[in-house]
Amino acid sequence: MKYSIVFDTNKLYNSFDNGGYSEIGLNSIFKNVVDEIEKLNLTNTVEILLPEFVLEELKKQYIDKFYSNLKADIDRIKNKKYPILSLKIDGQENLDVKLEQIESIADDKFKKYKKTLKKYSVNIEMISVSENTETFRRIIQRAIEKNPPFGKPNGKGDSDKGFKDVLIWESAIEYKKKNSEVTIVIYSGDGILKHEYLEKEYKLIFNDELRKCGTEEEMKIFLKNIPEEEKDSSDIEKGSVTYSEDYSILKNVFDNKEFKLLIIEELEGHITDGFIEDIECLDIDDINEVDFQPSELNQYTELARKYSAKLQVILNVSNESSIFKNFIELEVISIIDKEFKDKRNVFGNVEVERIEVIKNG
Repeated sequence: MKYSIVFDTNKLYNSFDNGGYSEIGLNSIFKNVVDEIEKLNLTNTVEILLPEFVLEELKKQYIDKFYSNLKADIDRIKNKKYPILSLKIDGQENLDVKLEQIESIADDKFKKYKKTLKKYSVNIEMISVSENTETFRRIIQRAIEKNPPFGKPNGKGDSDKGFKDVLIWESAIEYKKKNSEVTIVIYSGDGILKHEYLEKEYKLIFNDELRKCGTEEEMKIFLKNIPEEEKDSSDIEKGSVTYSEDYSILKNVFDNKEFKLLIIEELEGHITDGFIEDIECLDIDDINEVDFQPSELNQYTELARKYSAKLQVILNVSNESSIFKNFIELEVISIIDKEFKDKRNVFGNVEVERIEVIKNG
């Protein structure tokens, strides 16, 4: 049996209140579920379904917060009088910001983030409501009758509320119709998507039980209680390692702040016109297993694996007159092991052996 977890928007909301705009993504609740699925070796039994509009909504939140906060910061700077200081951003003397620039940045970042989602060991599918007459007829009928997720059954409730929930529910129904072997699991903190009316509707259509989780603890219990006989026979045995798991391990390292400081240290000689202020890891490509040299074999345990990977980064470089960006592609040689002793450049269970620039600019 296969389970498909459908995330409600309230489980994926990211307020961007920490002011970090160089990296985007879904919130920690999403990552915690992915981590739990990987930890329990359920990557062939459990998948995640993300409503397509959720990422579009997240992008809108990112743009709005980025624009309003940046504009406020620039207005504060403009109101200060620094008679001996000439400020420039990206070589421009004026400090005005255009919404179109931020929208372009957001488009680029979210395209890359969608690619990142495909690299998880857990299968992550984007779902949406198809634009056919039958689907929209059902949506209109729900609104007229005020049936969940629009409102309560029998005409009670506000029919104009819950439109996003309707899109999520109809997307899940369509996915189940195309993939009859899966069982839908609704992950929502909002009671409307867990309403018994929808449970009965699901049972009537598919003769199957709808599963529901409202909290992280409930989700953990659900995943832990999946019976052994329901697990896909191709699920990996506990303690074994797969390439996709290694990707996740390396991804966590490449997002590590200390690793970014190591990259800056390694790249200082390649930047002659200023100094590196910040670094942004864009993507990881071409992860390939590498053979150990004979002389290395006694340095690691028998579980150790060695990988090369291409890492694309953008450096924010500052000099006396401006701040500019520099694109660099690196080859990183990393070793994954369980028991490192007295090794330098070790992040968790990963040692970074070598960083080499393969493309500058």
